[in-house]
This record gives sequence, C-alpha cells and structure tokens, in this order.
Amino acid sequence: MENFGKNFLSNGNVVFIDTASDNISACLAQNGEITYSASKQGGALENMFGILNEIFAAASLKANDVSAFGFCQGVGSILGIRAASAALSTFRAADKNSVCFAWDLLKVYAQILKTSQNEFAILCPSRKNFANICIFKDGKIIEKEIESAEIQNISLPKYFVEQRKSADKNFENLQRIFFGAREIAKFLMQNESFAYVCAPSEILDAAVLAKREYVKWNSRAHS
Repeated sequence: MENFGKNFLSNGNVVFIDTASDNISACLAQNGEITYSASKQGGALENMFGILNEIFAAASLKANDVSAFGFCQGVGSILGIRAASAALSTFRAADKNSVCFAWDLLKVYAQILKTSQNEFAILCPSRKNFANICIFKDGKIIEKEIESAEIQNISLPKYFVEQRKSADKNFENLQRIFFGAREIAKFLMQNESFAYVCAPSEILDAAVLAKREYVKWNSRAHS
C-alpha cells in the first residue's frame, strides 16, 4: 500500500465504484460527505461510464477534480473489475496528485456484518459448480473457494451476494445481501486500512480465489 496520507478518503472529491456484479453502484464523497450516488442493473462496459458521467455532471466535476478513484477489486465479474481498474487508472493520469485505490469485497462485507453477527459465511458465485466464501468464526476471517455442493454442509448463518444469475441450485434459499457504493464508502472512510492504494504505475487485476492453472499450448489441438 502506498503512503498517501491519513484520512485521504475524507478529503477532496473521492469516487467509489463497484462493477463486480450486474448491479453497478457508484458514489461521490466530498470532504467526507457522500453527496451523489447512482446505480444501474447491467454490465460494466454498457453502464459504468454512464454512471460516472451522471455523478460528474451532478457535481459539476471533471476527472482532474477528483483526488481519489476507488473500485471493488472483487471477487466478482473479472471483465467488470478490469474495466473499472483500467478506466480509473486512466482518469488518475489526468492529475498526477490523484490516486487509485481498491477494496476486497468479501473482507469489507465481513467487517460490516461482524458489527451485528458473531459468526457467518458470505457466499458468491465463482466458476461453474464452485463458490467463493468468506468465513467469520472465532474472530478470524478466511476467504477461499469451495465446491458449491459443500454449501449445504455449512452450519453458520449464510449470506449470499448474488453477483449474477446462476442455475446452480446450491445457491437457492440463501439470505441475500448487497452493500452499495454508499455503504462501502461510509465504511472505508472510517476504516482506511481496508483501502489498498495503488502505486502510480500500478493497474490492479481482478481478485480471484480459484487456483490459477496454466496449460501448455498444444498446437495440434488448434490446427
């Protein structure tokens, strides 16, 4: 994490956007007060810039008026997160004194939930037949990927972040939760240690919990 100064999220114009799901959510905080917010159902490529333009227009701002650009790094839609990362990194270039930052969806959700729950599991879709899970138990937070069939064996209270429509029946009948950009911004402004500040030339990729597997190229299979 870059050293950008204490309380950097509570000073100046700060944009927060979550493109990790089909529910795009964004807000603007000005000197610690959330002044504008917007959301849209659909994909990031179709809706992200429209939402940002809506907020900028409402606040009479340009990109170089923003001191910090923040986005959800995931887990979630890899395409949506990469789009936000690339776009905000480009906006940041408009002012060398501005910064990009990101937050971990599951860790922040867990921090918000643990104020009222002693233990729980937060779930969201991963690849086919798999789920991303964040477990809070005995004061510890663990993130990992599990087979979705294991969900029924979890005895903790279960919360489901429905980032996209899924035919996987293991996600049925779970209690759904969603924290929009406004709620995330309020938490991060009070808990800046959960905001990862990117280095000036750093462009973050989407966070994934699945084990990355690399396969050697087979030219015959593609000839």
